[in-house]
Amino acid sequence: MAKRDQVNDVEPLGTDAHLREAFPRLMTRWDVARLLRVDSKDLHYWCYRNGARYREFQLPKKSGGYRTISAPEGGIRLVQRKLCQILNAIYVPRHSVHGFVPIKGRGILTNAEPHVKQRWVLNVDLSDFFDSIHFGRVRGVFERFGAGPDAADLMARICCFRGRLPQGVPTSPVVTNLVCRSLDRALQAFAKTHRCAVTRYADDITLSTGRAGFDDAVVSVKHDEGRRVAEIGHGLRFLIESHNFSVNESKVRLSGTLDRQEVTGLIVNRKKNVPREYVRNVRAMIHAVERYGVGEAERVFHDRFSRSRRPDLPAADFLRALRGRLEFIRMVKGDHDATFVSLWNRAARFHQWLTPRIVDLSHVEQALWIVESEVATQGVSIRRHGTAFVLKDVGLVTAGHCVGERMRIWHPTRPAERFPARIRALCTASDLCVLEPPPRDRLPALDRGDAGTVAEGVEIGTAGFPDEPVKVAQLEGRVSMIRLRFGHRNLFPSFETRKGMSGAPLLDARLRVVGVVLYGPDRSPSGEEDRVPSSAVAIDLIDELPKFTGSSPALLT
Repeated sequence: MAKRDQVNDVEPLGTDAHLREAFPRLMTRWDVARLLRVDSKDLHYWCYRNGARYREFQLPKKSGGYRTISAPEGGIRLVQRKLCQILNAIYVPRHSVHGFVPIKGRGILTNAEPHVKQRWVLNVDLSDFFDSIHFGRVRGVFERFGAGPDAADLMARICCFRGRLPQGVPTSPVVTNLVCRSLDRALQAFAKTHRCAVTRYADDITLSTGRAGFDDAVVSVKHDEGRRVAEIGHGLRFLIESHNFSVNESKVRLSGTLDRQEVTGLIVNRKKNVPREYVRNVRAMIHAVERYGVGEAERVFHDRFSRSRRPDLPAADFLRALRGRLEFIRMVKGDHDATFVSLWNRAARFHQWLTPRIVDLSHVEQALWIVESEVATQGVSIRRHGTAFVLKDVGLVTAGHCVGERMRIWHPTRPAERFPARIRALCTASDLCVLEPPPRDRLPALDRGDAGTVAEGVEIGTAGFPDEPVKVAQLEGRVSMIRLRFGHRNLFPSFETRKGMSGAPLLDARLRVVGVVLYGPDRSPSGEEDRVPSSAVAIDLIDELPKFTGSSPALLT
């Protein structure tokens, strides 16, 4: 490899403000080389003596056919990555543009958002998007941003290959956005005139409306043997073609509320969602591992999908691919979606990088009970409640301060069935209590974890009955600190528990009990109404509880 082709990491060329100020002052090739921090002789070799090396290969398209990828190699790729910094600094995207923009948070989700729950969605694809942007257009857009002819010519040569904008080059996405700035402005004005929403993601343009239909300038609808056929309206077609692009007629699609409305791969009929077939494929991948093992599932996966990968990359890693698909479902559906949680937890049984999601509380909720008792305050008897849970091989565990007169325990699924509570073990110093479990067969119980392995920063969660004693609330966070109190190990979560959650289980990432919630922000250990951090006592202390003997208010029924 020649010395000029040795690629190092790209260092920042300056702040965005500095690069925006410097771009209009680029007049000569030496100005460009100086800003890019590259030897001008190397730039001349790559751009004017055909010294740049590209490797071309083809990838199959989803819609059929193949897409040609031109991957740069050596020093030209480093220069393109540096130039990409400059172009991202000078590009200010319009609000309708969501693909490959230097604004954090924009992507396929924000591109789909304006089209959710609309009556009509129109998908338009630009034909031969990258190939239609030739060398002259790229050079012209650099000149419009203030660069001199020589500097613009050099930067266009850096970005183009064989006179066209290639796919696979770091600068290509931002260059397409720069070229499409006038198109984006015209699309926004067009959409405003015809009262519809518009977004663009690369070569995908989407328009939608909540009205009974689009104006004829947007789309015209014909019916052929009962089948709806959509044609781009004359106004929209003229707008696109006047900006030197063309419409891919085979990808024009008009969808109503009774059709599947899809925008950049997401379903938008009622909410942003993942296509059913995508979820089915992920479920099939997990099922294959559960039935045949990782090795056989990975072999089938390689046979089916590795052909569509770049030839220079190693074979696709099955478990990495599975996690990527799960992360995509989470991004779209959210952490608390039941479908995502179910798939994630199934994969966590064999995937070494995954831990079960705490948000899957179906098993935890069955083990939770409500503890009710009476406490006298200033001569007045007040009814209060707390949370308890069945711990395997231990009993019904709760906080000691939940013990009181006429104590009852009941499950939220059977509120009419209440049992008198009887104490097995109690320690007022640690504020822990173990009750006799209710007289039921096969009580769902939680497993005990090792609290000694819990350190600061570890992911934890809890579930209990705050305020309304029939609705489970869940909290997630991390261990913010660990302190010793009266010789006992107390865990302080990053979340704040609420009144009624005393006695709730503190769960690790595998839904095992590592502690018992004691105090929330509205109650201190002394009983005063001041704000103290939520805390829990480590579950290890349960082994040190003295057996309860003698009379107890809990036994007075």
